[in-house]
Amino acid sequence: MHHNINFNLWGQRLKILFICTKYPEVTTDSYLTSDLADAMAEQGHDVSVISLQWESRKNLEVGSLIFPSGVEAHYFKPGNLVRAGRIFERLTRWGLSSFFARAKVNKALGGKKFDLVVVFAPLSPLAAIVISQLRTAKFALTYVTDFFPYAHRDLGLIPRGPIFSFALWLESHLLRKFDAITCMSEGNVAFLKKHYKIDEKTIVSFRHLWGPSTALPSVNKDTIRSKYDLPVDRKIIVFGGQLTEGRGIEEVIAAAEILGRNNEAPVFLLVGSGRLYHLVEAALNKGTPGLYYIPTMPRADYLELASACDCGLVVTIANTNVPTFPSKTIDYARCGLPVLASLEASTDFGDFVESRGFGKAILAGEPARLADAAVEFFADKRQFDRMRESAALVVKSEFSVQEASKSILQQAMGALSLEASS
Repeated sequence: MHHNINFNLWGQRLKILFICTKYPEVTTDSYLTSDLADAMAEQGHDVSVISLQWESRKNLEVGSLIFPSGVEAHYFKPGNLVRAGRIFERLTRWGLSSFFARAKVNKALGGKKFDLVVVFAPLSPLAAIVISQLRTAKFALTYVTDFFPYAHRDLGLIPRGPIFSFALWLESHLLRKFDAITCMSEGNVAFLKKHYKIDEKTIVSFRHLWGPSTALPSVNKDTIRSKYDLPVDRKIIVFGGQLTEGRGIEEVIAAAEILGRNNEAPVFLLVGSGRLYHLVEAALNKGTPGLYYIPTMPRADYLELASACDCGLVVTIANTNVPTFPSKTIDYARCGLPVLASLEASTDFGDFVESRGFGKAILAGEPARLADAAVEFFADKRQFDRMRESAALVVKSEFSVQEASKSILQQAMGALSLEASS
């Protein structure tokens, strides 16, 4: 917690630092982190970014970039001991990478001190950088999008026992260093309070995910589909994002195989890359009907492609009690796509989608159930059209990055002003 602040920040140009593990590596691309950083910069603040790029594109060396909004981003690669085996590789990435990068980070920032530091959890992979920067920050907020190490344990990425216990202690220890913690939903807040030891003085709230609220240009569906060799006479359910653990990739492949036997049924399109690509490749090589794949592409191209589809797909895994709130929903909504969500029982995301009228939710874990839901999704055209209309409306009502930026800044400046006047 930060004290002894003797000035009021209202109306002033703030110095803001973002710390994260994913940020666009080209200035024409965008992501959740950059959308928020750009919005704050466009509201007149000085924004810097430190990103320990965990998913950097191969053979791409990036030092620093200045984005059109004025945001200055500094990139660092995480170190790891690949030859020591899978577990040691992950332990060094999660536990030591930030210590390896700390000196370089401090040099890149040139001793600058910040009014507001925003860190995207999980915090443990960023520990040394976070601790270093929070020493001088006037207000620090972390946005929790990933409940480390619970989610990683359920995915088999972290073993149970002493390693998990230490990781949980470290994450909780780091969370207590923040003035404010913001989660993705009310369900996420409840999970945080139940599973982590949080300082009673910490401001805990939820803020739905965000993205640009500007309308996307309409596209000619047949033209776009032909461009990517996609069927023009079938409903296309698109999944965009990382092909990694916890995304239900196996379930999608199995559901596609079930539906592929019906020439009038919807098909599934996977767009992205990741550790589980080999599963997709094997299915395609086998000639799995009803399954299409396109590699990762620039965000603008992906949005154009998604706009030519009919439905956005969110899939998680059944055997976890960690609630999710998938960020890919924002792009689907911007494209006017209703959402079909196959989810773990612990999340409130399904209730969110259905209460806002822009999708349907089912329990994850059964490919046949997903296949049936895909067919039923398009059975009632009137209902489907209403879901499309609601998808376009929910962007401005729930997912506006401008509103997210304003609320976070008001929270920070309000807390600092209150402390300064006390």
